[in-house]
Amino acid sequence: AGAEACCSNRIQECFEILVSADPPEAVPGPAAGEPINWEPGEELVRPYLAGQDPRVLLAVLKRAGNEVSVLESETRSFRDIVYHNPLLHYLFTCLKKSLGDHLGDADNPHDTSAAQIGALVSIDGVSNPGGNVDLAGNNSITINPDNNTNVIRIGETHSGETGNPHKTQHAQTNPAPYDPAALRDRAPDKHLSNADGNRWNRALTGIQVDGQTVLQNPGGAVNLVAGKNVSLVPDEAGSSVTINASAGAPAPAARTGRVTIETNEKGQGAAIIDSGFDNSLFFVQVGIAHKGYVEYGPALEFAGQVLYPLVRIFDETGVPVIEPRPTREPLPEASAGQFAIIIKAPDLGVQSIPVCWFAVPAGGRILPTIRPTLRPTIEPTVVPTVVPTVVPTIRPTIGPTRAPGTERALTEVTGIGDSYSAQLKTNGISNVQELALAGPAKIAAILGISEVKAMTFVEEARRLLDQ
Repeated sequence: AGAEACCSNRIQECFEILVSADPPEAVPGPAAGEPINWEPGEELVRPYLAGQDPRVLLAVLKRAGNEVSVLESETRSFRDIVYHNPLLHYLFTCLKKSLGDHLGDADNPHDTSAAQIGALVSIDGVSNPGGNVDLAGNNSITINPDNNTNVIRIGETHSGETGNPHKTQHAQTNPAPYDPAALRDRAPDKHLSNADGNRWNRALTGIQVDGQTVLQNPGGAVNLVAGKNVSLVPDEAGSSVTINASAGAPAPAARTGRVTIETNEKGQGAAIIDSGFDNSLFFVQVGIAHKGYVEYGPALEFAGQVLYPLVRIFDETGVPVIEPRPTREPLPEASAGQFAIIIKAPDLGVQSIPVCWFAVPAGGRILPTIRPTLRPTIEPTVVPTVVPTVVPTIRPTIGPTRAPGTERALTEVTGIGDSYSAQLKTNGISNVQELALAGPAKIAAILGISEVKAMTFVEEARRLLDQ
């Protein structure tokens, strides 16, 4: 043993029994209708008087002389139950039995309804409490349950049926009536498919010439083929075909047409056109369509810019006949009878230019816009003596504002602007007099135009000198 004083190794409890004439303090209970919130140990022990130690009421006694008796009713009113282990065990045993009976109740002791728990009552009025409701296919409906994926697939087989599964009669479809007068020959004796009906509606009965049918192709198309001196221009958007005729040899008529030239951001654009002629001997004039009129000429105004369209006429080799600039690349896809309209205007930018053109073949009819003084006998071998009446001195009939001997500017000639004038002056032709003496072949080579157009410039210059 150590040096410490001897002491107990357990909890030692002591108590004393007191007898008092003072009753314990009353503990207020719950109000009427309120639940009893009881926690073990809270109200089992309570003081008799304020400030005294807690005490447990054992009994209320009554003393009469030397006799003492227990007042049961008074004791129950003051004494609380002390829950010891045997009592608690008994309570749990009672609860276990009651709870076991409740949990084993297979009925509905609480009278819970299906609506309270959101249960499915029936499917289209079909119910089976506690069981399943089976889905069954009928006619063309199929039911394919898949328990592995928890999916029920509902399908049908009717869409694959061919023929007339419903036994529908023709009269039951309420068909549209036909017009016997429009059919002329007979009424349809069979039911038509949609495709056959469309062919019927689009059917071409034939092509007639002078009242006689010359061609038939029921349900099909008739192909139009352009013959000699005839051109066909289809317009899919307008559902039309334009037929152009040139009247044929020996004097083929002029050709004309329209084309839209798209320029890029550098103002460059071109279009290759089939003139309809079978050689390269023709002249092309270019114009721009405006509201109500077409403006032709070597210099055209469009979108605030002055354009100088270049026309290239191709021969059998695909190389331009007139090519004053050797470094210019030809258009290899062109062939004889075709020509190109080229626009180069850097300040124009991206535009869609509506261009009109007309072409006059060699030996063809002259358009009214060409002066009747065009001499067919003028050839590249024209010499200055072709107009013997032209003398260095100007005739006195010239207006008083022009002194005799005054040189006339090249721009006085119709179709020669500043660009053509500059090109002619660079090559030694500086006025109208020198232009009148020049040969068309030389003018065509300088300006990069056809000899027919160069001939019109020379003739215009001579006409001005004759005034």
